Amino acid sequence: MSPILTVSHIAHQFNKRPLLQDVSFVVHPGESVILTGTNGSGKSTLVRIIAGLLRPRRGTVTFAPALSWGWCPDSLSPEVITAQAWLTECGMMSGLAPAITQPQIAALADTFLLTPYLHTPIRHLSKGNRQKTALIQSLLGHPQLLLLDEPLSGIDKDARPVIIQYLQHFRDTGGALVTIAHEPGVIQQLGTTVYRLNEGTLSVETAPLQADIYIIRYAPTTAAQPLPADWPAVELTVPAGEHDNVLTTLIHRGYTIQEVRHAH
Repeated sequence: MSPILTVSHIAHQFNKRPLLQDVSFVVHPGESVILTGTNGSGKSTLVRIIAGLLRPRRGTVTFAPALSWGWCPDSLSPEVITAQAWLTECGMMSGLAPAITQPQIAALADTFLLTPYLHTPIRHLSKGNRQKTALIQSLLGHPQLLLLDEPLSGIDKDARPVIIQYLQHFRDTGGALVTIAHEPGVIQQLGTTVYRLNEGTLSVETAPLQADIYIIRYAPTTAAQPLPADWPAVELTVPAGEHDNVLTTLIHRGYTIQEVRHAH
């Protein structure tokens, strides 16, 4: 089976510091490639190069002929338009008529538990709902390949398993994914091939995955309820195993998730 994506000898640098060095891999239909590694290792840069948003200093990215693909960034800018309007505009910029995208937006929003927020300005959405919006955008037009930069960052506890199941089905029915992920549970559920970026080089991950640490920043809404007495006012540092429970507690007690980032 021929690859649908070939990444060949990619090299890149940031502020004259080598960031990616001779990175190569291929992706086949039905394959889910996971990119992991510490912050600053070049994962997002590599995926942005694949998506054509950055030009590498050396190397090539080759897609199969007529391949359709979608890109999900790790965050959205605080747009003033609603999620529905933004998704419709994204579809139109991709050459998709509203008559085609509207049913798909409605179906994906229902699946990802975003329907009540479709007519909310993106700037007022929580981190998780912005991420759902970005993910829906990447799925418009039924792509064959998804490029995902931490697609589950900030996603609420109820929607996470639904989204993982959706992506598993996408993979199992022949779709391909290149996903940046840190959480061992997500990597194990989605990945068929796991690569680690370290000091600019890519290697197949064979060692047991270590528990990651996350920093969660949050702010109270007008309906916020008290948090546990030992929780700081604006930011928590939590291990991956407690990530979902902490996010769920914050959301249920009326807090907005402002940022979720990997601590190392």
